[in-house]
Amino acid sequence: MTSKSKELIAFCVASTTPFDSDGNLSLEDVPGIISFHKTQNKVPGLLICGSTGEQHVLSINERVKLYKASRDAAGPGYPLYAGVSSFKTKDAIVLAQAANEADMTGIMLGFPPYRIPSQHEAEQYVVDVCASIPPTLPVFLYNNPRRTGFDLQPETFVNIYAKVPNVLGLKQAGNLDCIPIIKDSLSKRTDIPEEKAKRGIRFYAGNDVDFVDYFVKHGYNGLTSIAGNVFPSQMEQVVKHLEQQESDKAKEIMDSTVLPLFTYMKESGVLQSIKFLLADKGVATGENVPPHLDLSKEVQQTLLQKLSSISS
Repeated sequence: MTSKSKELIAFCVASTTPFDSDGNLSLEDVPGIISFHKTQNKVPGLLICGSTGEQHVLSINERVKLYKASRDAAGPGYPLYAGVSSFKTKDAIVLAQAANEADMTGIMLGFPPYRIPSQHEAEQYVVDVCASIPPTLPVFLYNNPRRTGFDLQPETFVNIYAKVPNVLGLKQAGNLDCIPIIKDSLSKRTDIPEEKAKRGIRFYAGNDVDFVDYFVKHGYNGLTSIAGNVFPSQMEQVVKHLEQQESDKAKEIMDSTVLPLFTYMKESGVLQSIKFLLADKGVATGENVPPHLDLSKEVQQTLLQKLSSISS
C-alpha cells in the first residue's frame, strides 16, 4: 500500500483516541472516528496519536495498532500523520517503523518527555529515529517545552534540518521568536540540498486560539487543529484565508464562530468537551481516562447551548 502523496499539508485535525472503561485502546471505535472526520466533516487530513490523541496514555503496542487501524479505516492516499514520541529511542524507532509500515503520510516526532535530553542528545535522537525509516517519509519535529521539559533550540533544529533528509517541518509550541531565527539561519547555510531548500519548511502551530497572530506575525504556515474536531470547515477556511493574505476574514471566523465555544471548552476540559460533542453527534468516542473525568451535566448543557447559538 502506498499513499498517493507524502507531503506536509497546511491543515489537519488532531484526532482524539477512543478508550474503553479500563483505560485501554478501544480499537473497535477507531473506524467510526476516522470515518466521521473524513466523510462527514470532510477534514483534509488527520494527526493520529498526538497530544490530543493522548499518546502517552497508550502503550507502544497500542500505538502500533492505532496507526494500522487508522489507515485501514481511512483507506489509501488519505493524509494521516502519526505522532511518535517515547521515553526511549528504541521505542520511538519501533513506532516510526510501524508508522511507515502502516503507510502513514508522515510523522510528527516529539521529544522524550520528562527526561530532558541535552541539545546534542536530542539531535542524535532525531537522527537515529529518522535513519530507521525511508528518507522519503516526511517528518516534522514537535517542540513542546511545557509538556516535555525540553526546549529545542533554533540552531539545533537548523543542524537537524541540514543533515536529516526526512525532516521537513517543525511544530513549535515553545518560543514564538524561534521561527524567524530559524528562517534567518537557514538562509545563511550553504549545506542545504537544493531540492529541499526549494520545497520549503512547514512551521506548524497547535494553538487554534492565537493562530491568526502566529501566521501573520511569527511566520507559521500550518496548523494541527484541536478546534477542527468541532469546527472543521471553519478552521480550514481560517488557514485558507491566511494563505490568501486575508487575515481580516480569518479573524472574523475565529471571533464570531470558533472562540465563543472553544474558549469555554478549554476552561472545562478540551478533550472531554470534544469527546462529548462528537458523541452527541453519534460518534463513539470512548471513555475519559482518569485523572480526566466526565463533564458535569451543567457543563454538557452549556456546551450544547453555546454550540446551538453559534450554529443558528
